[in-house]
Amino acid sequence: MEHRIIDLHVHSTESDGTLTPTEIVSAAKAAGLSAFALTDHDTAAGVSKAAPAAAACGIEIGRASCRERV
Repeated sequence: MEHRIIDLHVHSTESDGTLTPTEIVSAAKAAGLSAFALTDHDTAAGVSKAAPAAAACGIEIGRASCRERV
């Protein structure tokens, strides 16, 4: 069985987080994550900003927003 480390609740500067979407990708890579979900409040705009860096690092990215249809 493959074991992966993921974080399913991450906020970026697109809402109330302290890292930009791209900086989150770098932090996720440094922490050994294989995937994370960007869960900013009221927007999923950060996903398109993080996606190129995540793809280059081999990190899967998901999105969730309580107000935006995904």
